[in-house]
Amino acid sequence: INNYKKFQETLKKSKPDIVIHLAAQPIVNIGYTNPIETFKTNIIGTATVLEAIRNHPSVKAVLIVTTDKVYANKESNIGYSEKDTLGGHDPYSASKAAAELITESMKLSFFTNKKENITKNNNDTQVGIATARAGNIIGGGDWSTDRLIPDIVNSVFKNKDIIIRNPSSIRPWQHVFDAISGYLILIEKLY
Repeated sequence: INNYKKFQETLKKSKPDIVIHLAAQPIVNIGYTNPIETFKTNIIGTATVLEAIRNHPSVKAVLIVTTDKVYANKESNIGYSEKDTLGGHDPYSASKAAAELITESMKLSFFTNKKENITKNNNDTQVGIATARAGNIIGGGDWSTDRLIPDIVNSVFKNKDIIIRNPSSIRPWQHVFDAISGYLILIEKLY
């Protein structure tokens, strides 16, 4: 997604009906150590996906996956709602909030037929576009750094003390299958 030409070529070859944009730099701490790459991937990468899609008539539905970290952190015990302000204190959160804004901007600027209020691409093909947010996902396959379950497993295998980085934080957790199930239902409705 950081190479527009390559991404466009991939779309031409594959001619997808559906695009689910899951590519991201997803680690908060990496955002601190490498903010430029985080911004480039999560912001410009999202714009690249949407720009390439608007020139491909095969695409009928697009889902841009962001995160529950897109909301301005109020340090409150109350959960966030769709009406809450987007924000981000760190590069990861800010870049994913920006991806939300970019998606909405490009949808309204380039995909929506104002007269008919229908979302279409440059080839006059109707396209469903939405964002979806999930966070604190657990499940197989994610062995990235700074992940709760992998950190525990690695500590056990190395016979080291298990260290919980933020023991006072309260987090809602969801299994990867639950998030994927939600994404698939949404993309089906968009299609």
